[in-house]
Amino acid sequence: ELEKFDPSIYQGPNKTCAIRCQEIILRDYGIMLSQDELVEYATKNGWFDPDPVTGGTSKYAVGNLLDVCGIETTRLDNATVYDIIAELRAGHRVIVNVDANELWVKNEKNLFKRLFGEATNRVNDAVQGVMGVEGANHVLIVAGVNVKPNDPSDIHVTLIDPGSGDVCIEYTFKEFQKAWEDGNCRMVSTNVPAPF
Repeated sequence: ELEKFDPSIYQGPNKTCAIRCQEIILRDYGIMLSQDELVEYATKNGWFDPDPVTGGTSKYAVGNLLDVCGIETTRLDNATVYDIIAELRAGHRVIVNVDANELWVKNEKNLFKRLFGEATNRVNDAVQGVMGVEGANHVLIVAGVNVKPNDPSDIHVTLIDPGSGDVCIEYTFKEFQKAWEDGNCRMVSTNVPAPF
């Protein structure tokens, strides 16, 4: 089995998922900046709050580092899987806002913890739905969407996850969609194809 963890993907213990995603994408365009440099710049500009408990990047600031580095982006709420596929076909890079808890619980090996996590996620979704609150807490890169030719309903989404350090981790479209809906199906995509 191939090792899926990559330290150059992993964000570490800080809430820097959005910054790490943009760093990974910048590498695809030949721009080599470290996560620390990007954190410092984003903090100075008010795009990143370094507080270890409540900090992170505002959903509206995701993509700002790409724009500043000359990689223009398009931001879209209520996007669809067809929007993602169109961007990937064009060679663009795609970042999405998700509820990571809904994805990570799927890989929990302990049955009790997985069932408890899934129940907790259902309750959180219900409460957030009543309160009208978005439940996204993480940012990922969509690396691919795979549709089986003989069964178009069998769709899998491949993600690059800085929170777990997974280079390519696959989920069913249903699992991905549920987590993505908690982020209002927000998508940030680059406007030009990546050369690498």
